Amino acid sequence: MRVKANKLWLAVNISLCFCLSGCATVVQQIQNTTGSQIEKVDELAVPSEVGAKDAESQFTDVKASKSPSPSTDLESILADEGRGEYAGKKYDPVKVEKALKQMPKGLTEDKAYAYLLGLVGESYKQDAETFSQMQNPEYQKQIDAWKKMKTVNPVPAPSPVPANSDQAKKKANVVVLLDASGSMGAELGEKKRMDLAKEGVQQLTSILPPDTSIHIKAYGHRGNNGKDGKAESCSVTENIYSGVLNQPHPLQGSLNQIKATGWTPLARAIQESAKEMQNGAPSQVENFIIVFGDGTESCNGDPLTAAAQTHQSKSLAHIDVVGIDVNTQDSQELRDMANVAGGNFQSVTNEDEMLKVLFEQQKKLQMMNQPWGPRALDSMARLYKLDNQRLNTHHEEVIEKTKQEYERLDQANNYIKEQGKIEGDDWVTIGNWIDSRWKQVGKYTDQRWKEVSEQMDVDYHESLVELEKEWKTDEGDPALLNKQKEQLLNEAPKEREDQQIETQVEAE
Repeated sequence: MRVKANKLWLAVNISLCFCLSGCATVVQQIQNTTGSQIEKVDELAVPSEVGAKDAESQFTDVKASKSPSPSTDLESILADEGRGEYAGKKYDPVKVEKALKQMPKGLTEDKAYAYLLGLVGESYKQDAETFSQMQNPEYQKQIDAWKKMKTVNPVPAPSPVPANSDQAKKKANVVVLLDASGSMGAELGEKKRMDLAKEGVQQLTSILPPDTSIHIKAYGHRGNNGKDGKAESCSVTENIYSGVLNQPHPLQGSLNQIKATGWTPLARAIQESAKEMQNGAPSQVENFIIVFGDGTESCNGDPLTAAAQTHQSKSLAHIDVVGIDVNTQDSQELRDMANVAGGNFQSVTNEDEMLKVLFEQQKKLQMMNQPWGPRALDSMARLYKLDNQRLNTHHEEVIEKTKQEYERLDQANNYIKEQGKIEGDDWVTIGNWIDSRWKQVGKYTDQRWKEVSEQMDVDYHESLVELEKEWKTDEGDPALLNKQKEQLLNEAPKEREDQQIETQVEAE
C-alpha cells in the first residue's frame, strides 16, 4: 500500500471573505510610493544561471514576473501565476530582511500581506496542472504501440530453427540522441549534466549485445543559445558515430567533440533518426531510439507527433528517454512522448540512478525475441510503476514547498511586527491568512495525490484487461503473460504487491 503523508491537513474553519482590486501590483504601487529599489517583484526576471531549463528559453516566451495575489480562497491561489522575488531556491534571508526594513509603516493588513507574498510567496499553478496531467496516464497507448509488433510475428510458432540459434535472434539497432543544448552545461552535483549524459552513453554501449549497431546523433550543439544562434541550432542534427559494438570504435573521441551549446530541436532529432533506421523490423531487426537530455523542445517542433510518426513508420522504432535532472513540466511531456512509442521515461541525477535506468534498458533488449504480449505487459507495468514514483515525488515536493513558504511567511510576519511596521491585530489577521493558505493548499495536495493515484490504478487495470483480450484474440499462450506477471511481482517493492499486476490470465 502507498505510504500516506505523515499527517492529514486539518479542515479550515476560518471564513475570510473580502475582495481586493489591483492586488497583483500592490507591491509595485508601494515601491512607486516609497521609492524602494530593493524589491521589484513585477520586474522582468531572467534566469542568470545556465542551469535554468532551458538556458535558451530566456529568449522565448519572456513574460514579466508578477507577485502573488493576496487572495485567500483556494481556487484563486491555485490559479495564481505570481511568485515572490525570493521564493524557492532564490531565497536570500539577507535580501528579504533588507526589503522588510524598507516596508513602510501603516500599510493596511491586505497590502502588508501582499508585500510579504511579493517577497517569498510561491505559485502553485503549475503544480495543480501537473496533477491534472498525471490523472490521464493513457496506458492504452502503450498497448496500441506494441500491437503493431504483432502484425509480423504475433505469437511464437514451431520452427525448425532452434530458439537459441543465432539465425533465430533479431539484431538490435540503437540510435542515441544526445541533447547538447545550453542547459546541459548546468552543474549537477560535482559534474555537469552533459558529463552524466556522456557517461550514460558509454555505459550503455558496454551492456548492449555485442552485435548491436549503434549510432550517436547530437542535437543542439550548433549555433548558440541566444537569438542570433537559434536558427542554426534548431536546424542541425549530426550523426557523430556509427558502428557495431563488436568492432573497435573511437566512441570517447566522438563524445568529446560535443559541448553544451544551443537550443533543443528534439522533434527534428527524432525525425532525422529515420536515416539510421534499419529495414526488417520487427522480425529481423528492432530499432530503438534512446534520448539522453534534460528537457523537451525549444525550437517550435512537436516531439510527441514526431515520436508517434516514427513508431508508426516501417521502422517501428521504440523510444525511451533518459532524463538528466528534468523538471516536472518537461518530465510529463517526455513521458507522454515515450508512451506513444512504446517506451518509458526516467529522470536521473547521479551515477547510481543512471546505472539502474541502463539496467532496465538492458532487460528490455534481452526481451527482443519474445512475442509482443509479454513485452507490452513489461513496458506498461514499468510505466505504471514510474508514474507512481513521479506522483509520490510530486506530492512530497509540493508538501515541502507549502511548508517552506509557511515558515518564510511566518518569519516575515513576525519580523514586521517586531519592527513596528504593523499593529498587533494586523499581525494576527495576516498570521491567520498564512495558516489558511498553508492548510488549504496542503489539503488540496493530499486530495489530488489520492485521486490521481486511484485513477492510475483504474487506468492500468483496464488496460491490462484489454491487453489480455488482444493476446487471447491472437491465440497467445496465457502462460507467457502469467510468467511475466510473476517476474514483475518479484521485482516490485513489497508495499506495492497488493496493487500491481493482480489480474491472472485464465487458460482457455
